[in-house]
Amino acid sequence: MYVCLEACKAGFISGCRPILGVDGCHLKGLYLGMLLVVVGKDGNCNIYPFAWAIVEVENIATWIWLLELLMKDLQALGEAFKQCFWKIAKAYTKEEFEKYMAEMKEMTVPGFTYLNSIPTKHWARHAFSTKCNIGMMLNNCCESFNNVLRKCRDTPVLELLEWIRRYNMTRIWSKIEGASKLEGNLRPSVIKQLGIVEKEYRHCRTEQSGPHEYEVEYNLDKWIVDLEKRTCN
Repeated sequence: MYVCLEACKAGFISGCRPILGVDGCHLKGLYLGMLLVVVGKDGNCNIYPFAWAIVEVENIATWIWLLELLMKDLQALGEAFKQCFWKIAKAYTKEEFEKYMAEMKEMTVPGFTYLNSIPTKHWARHAFSTKCNIGMMLNNCCESFNNVLRKCRDTPVLELLEWIRRYNMTRIWSKIEGASKLEGNLRPSVIKQLGIVEKEYRHCRTEQSGPHEYEVEYNLDKWIVDLEKRTCN
């Protein structure tokens, strides 16, 4: 059984970041099976449960089935290798990305070839679309939602689905109430992160090079920032 409520879909399309995480968890009690969940992130970086499904087993076939329904709704190698991969994936600039890719090639040519065959926009932070406005690299949002579902995973199927529906209904309303009290355009999570960045980069040196352009120097790195175009190289 697959569920993607219209309210959740509309909320995701209109107010969430265009990125989703997926995960599965075992159902307990007399009614065994797997619960597959799809979770997004809202504007305040909170989890946004978007769709879920109950299947007998978690395998390639059930995930393909779920993801095909989801797309229709939306229209739409060892520890050293692991560490090197994460450095590549998390690199913020193309130069840094290419540096770590060269290290990967020295370590394992098949690994380098495999990563090089995948479009970077799907897995490397430096190539992510700026439309997302988030550098999420892990699936923690789904794990958080699965932790919430521990309270109901041993209930009969229909009761489980009703629990999830009510949880989403009350959670969305609580977020609406909370959002109505906020002031300004920035969300609390963004303000918190800007505070961290402010402390870290307060020693940047800036030189103006045009009406809206600046050269920003930090340690040995330099960037060109255009405030009008809202770009940074």
